[in-house]
Amino acid sequence: MTECRSHEGEYCLSARFGTRFAKQYWENQPLVLKHPFAAPITTTAQIFRVIVEVRDELGRAQKRYLRFFVDDEIHRSGVKRNLPRPTDGNFKGYRERIRQSLNGARFGLVVVDYPEFDARIRTRIRKFLRTLQRLVRLDVQSKTLLFLGDYERTPVGIHKDPHGTFVFVVEGRKRFRAWPSAFFPDAEKITGELRYRRFLAGAITLEGAAGDLIYWPSSYWHIGEAMGNFSISLNVGVFN
Repeated sequence: MTECRSHEGEYCLSARFGTRFAKQYWENQPLVLKHPFAAPITTTAQIFRVIVEVRDELGRAQKRYLRFFVDDEIHRSGVKRNLPRPTDGNFKGYRERIRQSLNGARFGLVVVDYPEFDARIRTRIRKFLRTLQRLVRLDVQSKTLLFLGDYERTPVGIHKDPHGTFVFVVEGRKRFRAWPSAFFPDAEKITGELRYRRFLAGAITLEGAAGDLIYWPSSYWHIGEAMGNFSISLNVGVFN
């Protein structure tokens, strides 16, 4: 693991580490940065407030913005009833309500393009990406998803994205299993695979807690795990 720190209030990699990241890690290999920023990108309470405030808006366009999964089953409709409510008070109350309604089953909620609803996050991610563009000397675009829940694993199984990914861990702990592209030469056979225990010996394990930043390149196969507890993360996909 490698650490770097930015100037107070900035959400960017330090100049010293940034140069190393651009040469050694960018689109080459994964890493975990322990508390790289002077302040967290956001807080659990802030995310709860935002989702409650835009709950009706999300519900009206739920097929575009929302995904809800119970164990390995993904839902794209009827998700509004599983969004946080003002009466939940916070995410602890929300989790208790949802777990009770699901008879204890594990669940996950995904908000696609979350920065559209959170101006603070939108500004901070833009600042982070501007610094990244200078480091890698490329114009980049991004897509940010909010993940929260106590799910065991992401239900899409092992997969590879068309972009590199930065994960800002907001609450709890997150674990990702990652494999270089050549590890699975037959994409058709491995894409979506949920029974991956037999491949763990060859995996790179990336673990982060609240305040940490996780990265893997676009060439890496991966699957996420919430480590059995409630967690929240912002996953920023970066396209060259």
